Amino acid sequence: MSNFSKPENALKRAEEFINVGQKNSALQVLHDVISSRRFKAWSQILEQIMVKCLTLCVELRKGKWAKDCLHQYRVVCQQINLGSLETVIKHFLEKSEEGAKEAQSKAEKVILDIEDLDEEETPESQMMTSVGGEDSKTRTDREIVTPWLKFLWETYRIVLEILRNTTKLETLYQATADKAFEFCSKYKRNTEFRRLSDLLRNHLTHLVKNNAQQLSSPESVQLHLEIRFAQLNVAIELELWQEAFKIVEDIHGLIRMSKKPPRPQTMAVYYQRLTQIFWVSNNFLFHAYAWYKFYTISRIHNPNLTAEEIHVMATTVLLSGLSVPLPPSRIGDNYYEFDVQKAKNTRLATLLGFTVNPSREFLLNDLVAKNVTSSVVSELKDLYHLLEKKFLPLDLGEIAKPKLNYIRQHPSLQKYAPLIEKLVFIRILQQLSRVYKAMSMTELQQFASFLSLQDIERMTLEAVKSRIVDVRFDYQKGAVTFGSQALEIEKIRNKLTQLAKNLKNVVELIHPEKKQKLQDEKKAVFSTILQNLQAEHKKILSRKVIIEKRKERQEYLENLKAKELEEENLRKQKERDELELKRINEERLKREEKRRQQEQEEKARNEAAALAAELAKKQGAKNIMKNLDVDKVLDPKKFMEEQIKELTREKQEMENKLHKLAKRFDHLERARREAEIPLLHDWYAKQKESFKEYQEKLAEEFAVEHKKQYDKMLEIAQRLERMKGAKSDFEKMLDENREKEYQTRKAAQDERMRELKQQIAEERARLAAIEERRLKEQEEKRKKEEED
Repeated sequence: MSNFSKPENALKRAEEFINVGQKNSALQVLHDVISSRRFKAWSQILEQIMVKCLTLCVELRKGKWAKDCLHQYRVVCQQINLGSLETVIKHFLEKSEEGAKEAQSKAEKVILDIEDLDEEETPESQMMTSVGGEDSKTRTDREIVTPWLKFLWETYRIVLEILRNTTKLETLYQATADKAFEFCSKYKRNTEFRRLSDLLRNHLTHLVKNNAQQLSSPESVQLHLEIRFAQLNVAIELELWQEAFKIVEDIHGLIRMSKKPPRPQTMAVYYQRLTQIFWVSNNFLFHAYAWYKFYTISRIHNPNLTAEEIHVMATTVLLSGLSVPLPPSRIGDNYYEFDVQKAKNTRLATLLGFTVNPSREFLLNDLVAKNVTSSVVSELKDLYHLLEKKFLPLDLGEIAKPKLNYIRQHPSLQKYAPLIEKLVFIRILQQLSRVYKAMSMTELQQFASFLSLQDIERMTLEAVKSRIVDVRFDYQKGAVTFGSQALEIEKIRNKLTQLAKNLKNVVELIHPEKKQKLQDEKKAVFSTILQNLQAEHKKILSRKVIIEKRKERQEYLENLKAKELEEENLRKQKERDELELKRINEERLKREEKRRQQEQEEKARNEAAALAAELAKKQGAKNIMKNLDVDKVLDPKKFMEEQIKELTREKQEMENKLHKLAKRFDHLERARREAEIPLLHDWYAKQKESFKEYQEKLAEEFAVEHKKQYDKMLEIAQRLERMKGAKSDFEKMLDENREKEYQTRKAAQDERMRELKQQIAEERARLAAIEERRLKEQEEKRKKEEED
């Protein structure tokens, strides 16, 4: 239980722990606050604590702590402020992604930080490669990048688990799923993608089972469909076809669950992906039906399709239909079909929207009825009639040869070339078997000139194995024989059956009374059945009632047993919860005790450090903690004694050093001055002589310059003497003009002053008259009041 009365105090304490490098302690403090029952009401400071806690979880890569904190915070925000939960989760995702990117950049920097660029590998890297079989990049990725990638993957799973039942945050759930898909696609993580698919499938199953109302809105169904389509794209990119098929089943379930029909674009993408999945699984019949569905939707709802695209799509539909393997030609070969295969076909037909199993014949007839064959490219327009309607045993191979070449050369149709070749060859065999009883192998090879002899033998063997044709090769004679090749046991069985029928007819001819007797016995049996029919019917009804009662009794017992089992499970779950709560409380008490010990140790260390700093400040020492370990010396008194000893030793060493240094400096200074005296005398004599020469030179230069200046000034004075008269006249004219202007301005100013004085006098007289009149009125008013 947290000891903080306010969450703000816990945040400050965590900041203090972070500043001294104790991030684990800071995370413990924040986790205790979030888990505390005292702070179950949402507030802004609680969001800040959660952001700081998740930041520390990312830095320390503690996924379990982050998951626990998010579970606790989701309970707080569930009914009040889901936007805060969204903000916190986005911050968690951003920090995890930034950590992974930083680890990748750091790994690249480590790889690029090579001293000698000309040297391909250092001796250390060669030794590590020979021992471990890995290069430096692989080792660097494993040491630096892999832990962060694991944590990023764990982050995506945690967020998806937190958001699985939160309707208002479905958009964030989708965005997180898309990021997880991108992660698996970028790093080729097949195993993680399978686990992610199972996780999302479990989420969907849980929604359908326990919270079906959440999927009632078309927006939610569309969002889950978008998630599954993105998941399907990644599965196909990673070539996980089994997972892709499971995802297609999920998509089909969502489409059936939706009350609103899905958009045509969604169904087009759905059928397009089915074509790829069925092609990879060699299920050519459903591959053809998926192409047919995709073509139909695209033709109706995609107006942007060009004529060429329509022709190519129609051709693809026709070729996929023709590529479906032919059914066995013998009667009764399909009678005993395995139930597993039938269930599988029914399951696949459901994905395509069929209630019964489709067939090749039904598909081709539908293509002809819907006029799809008319939209096929001109080179293959008559391919359907050539292979399904016409009878050309001798010319079929030559006629089909250019069409096969066109299919092989077309980029989007070339994958159907081997299947169409096989169909053409089987049609040749079937038509030849109706014309010939036997023929040479050379002639057969001429009729199928587009195939090699090995391909002819292989395709013939497959056709015979599939019971499509009856052919036998006689290599000794070099001949091909057409006809039934039934086993000897089958011949014997047919002969025995015919013999039994013939003997029965002979007996009836010899003893006709036996036949009459047998008929009488049959009539007697039938009459007995008619007489007892009502009683048997009542007996069956009573037996049905008994069976129903037994079923009800059995259901009651099973329900009772299930209820008891459920109560037992609840009791065990309650016991487990109590044990878990007890364990959590014990761990919390241990953490509290450990934290108190750490606080006491920290307090002792701080007191010792403060005493050391104070003592060092008083003594003036600079490095008093150099030779002492504050973490070990926790007793202040003991620490004081150790510090005094250390200071005394340092003071004595400093005094000895200063004494030696002063003595050495005195000797050096004395020797320097004694050696300097004769040098100073010589320097003084040289300086005196140079100063004298310099002074004489300056005096001579000054005299010459002064004489030049004097001559120049004398010349200027002589020039100016001629201008003296003009100067006097100009000054006199200037004085006269100024005097005249002065007199004019003075007269104007005097006139303005006279007018101003007159205005002032008039204004004063006017004001005096007004005042006199006012006084007179007041006097008259006063007298009037006195008289009244």
